[in-house]
Amino acid sequence: MRKGEFLEGKKEWGIFFALALLVFVLGVGWKYYQFSQIPHTPFEFKAKVLAQYEKNSKTIFKLKAQNGQIFYTSSKEDLKDLSNKEVSLYGKVYDCDFLQSLKSCYFITYSLSLLPSSPFHSPFYFVQSQHSNPLISKLFESLFFASFLPKEWREIASALHISHLIAISGLHLGILAWALYMLLGKPYEFLQKRYFTYRNRLFDMGVVSGIVLFAYMLFIGTPPAFLRAYVMSVVALGFVYCHLRLLSFSFLLVCSLAIVALFPSLLLSIGFWFSISGVFYIFLFFHYFHFDSCKLQWLKIAILLNIALFLQMLPLVHYVFGAFSLFSILSIPLSVIFPLWFVVMIVLHCLGLGGVGDRVLEWALGLELEVAEIYTPTILLLFHLCISLLAMRFRSAYDLSLGVGFAFWLFLMTKILI
Repeated sequence: MRKGEFLEGKKEWGIFFALALLVFVLGVGWKYYQFSQIPHTPFEFKAKVLAQYEKNSKTIFKLKAQNGQIFYTSSKEDLKDLSNKEVSLYGKVYDCDFLQSLKSCYFITYSLSLLPSSPFHSPFYFVQSQHSNPLISKLFESLFFASFLPKEWREIASALHISHLIAISGLHLGILAWALYMLLGKPYEFLQKRYFTYRNRLFDMGVVSGIVLFAYMLFIGTPPAFLRAYVMSVVALGFVYCHLRLLSFSFLLVCSLAIVALFPSLLLSIGFWFSISGVFYIFLFFHYFHFDSCKLQWLKIAILLNIALFLQMLPLVHYVFGAFSLFSILSIPLSVIFPLWFVVMIVLHCLGLGGVGDRVLEWALGLELEVAEIYTPTILLLFHLCISLLAMRFRSAYDLSLGVGFAFWLFLMTKILI
């Protein structure tokens, strides 16, 4: 049976665009109302410390208030690590307009006090107890709980082009959803055969996984890329249930517009747009490449897909982040083996054995990678984006986008070697 489209006619698309625009305007209006409620005089509020780092002889704090507003503040005092802790601050907001507030505002702090530990902080302590090196502990806190990644790891991730592996995103959601299915699938099948044979196992497992992952997303603070992936997974479950076509560009467009309409501040999130771009190129890949069902086919898909993503995302990433090293090509094999490593590390940490691979990670921390700052010219970025959009219609444009990515990689290699 041929699967239908969610929106098929101009009228349906017009209604959807109108509704999305209405929701977006209401969302922006709500954000503006929240912004207008920020006092211009000194006030006190509670927040979670998302990040803490040193800059220009000051300690910088990235804070998330209870209403979701992001603030930055600083202190010249030598303070202990307050990452992921709850604090109370008294002070006032420095000059901040509405557009800036959608990203963050600076808060002039007069006093800062640590609040009692929350029970939700126990998983952080559990991970920390398994590592003697705080930097390695911070890596796994970032991988599991979307915590701030220290500068040392950020530099390595940028040089190797593996930031997408560390920053919690759709990749991690997919791995966790698969792990939940493997963990709960057999018990569900046992019960289904005896008590509710009429139920759809795929749909029920999808609902259970969705509930668990929703709770997890709230716990880690709804990172933009993970939020995008979660919304798409929920919509995808509905599409499957209604027998609608899933791997289509219209599906991606519907999800993207819905997410932006519901969460307007994501318009200013680089991570969100990189995430959307990555999914777009994944859809392009499966639009032109089809595979049979042999057992080792998944490995072939993983290798080819990661090569294509590496090349096509390269011009986009280097328009924002210039760091490049000769070893960036390792992003491809590391991306292939990461899902297995991630699951193994989750299991080991649950068993209290998370420190098993610390020596390898300490060795990685000691690597001195030669890095050059090279940015994508605007004209090249625009050309690459244009042919990427044309690739939805023309195979030649898709091949050209791969060629542009490969040529740009050769250019980067030449620049760093000469």
